[in-house]
Amino acid sequence: LHDEEGAVSALLRIAGADPGKDGALVILDERGDLLCAERTPLDGPRSAKTSDYDGRTMRALILGCDAIAVEEQRVIGRKDGQKIIMPGAAGQLRKGRGWGLWLGIAYGLGIPRIVEPRAVDWQAEVLLGKPKGRDAVKAAAFQVAKAQCAALPLQGKPEGAWQGLADAWCIAEYMRRLVVGCRADTCEVGEEAAT
Repeated sequence: LHDEEGAVSALLRIAGADPGKDGALVILDERGDLLCAERTPLDGPRSAKTSDYDGRTMRALILGCDAIAVEEQRVIGRKDGQKIIMPGAAGQLRKGRGWGLWLGIAYGLGIPRIVEPRAVDWQAEVLLGKPKGRDAVKAAAFQVAKAQCAALPLQGKPEGAWQGLADAWCIAEYMRRLVVGCRADTCEVGEEAAT
């Protein structure tokens, strides 16, 4: 980006959030370089069922971002025998809490561009040409994130904490492509692609 005199301006900060308690937040600059990779902040140990989202830390993480994508958390549930669209899973209304917190904080901070992509949308763009199906998509997200962003602290298998980081990177990369205006077949990622 350039200012009116043609000088390069500060790089955009683009965030992607996998909103569950096992999720994460990843922030990239517009070139695709990793600025932040954090598990979803909680107010207590992850193993404790009483731990809740830490809204103050969530706010601190996305303060100063120019754009954020928070994966949509809507499913079809049933109420009085009728299908309805609702946050979270049927009978588990707290399931969409992290999603709502990330969005509420982003809107409260006045982040200029907020998107709620469906999983199939970011997967179709970032995992272009990869196998479909729940387990295949998890593995593909993990592999793509690890291959495209060496600085992302991914270890072990594509599950739990590592899966949340991989998904958050894919969501941030999806948002980066929307903001920068590139698509999967033409988009460069990070310093490795800049050569």
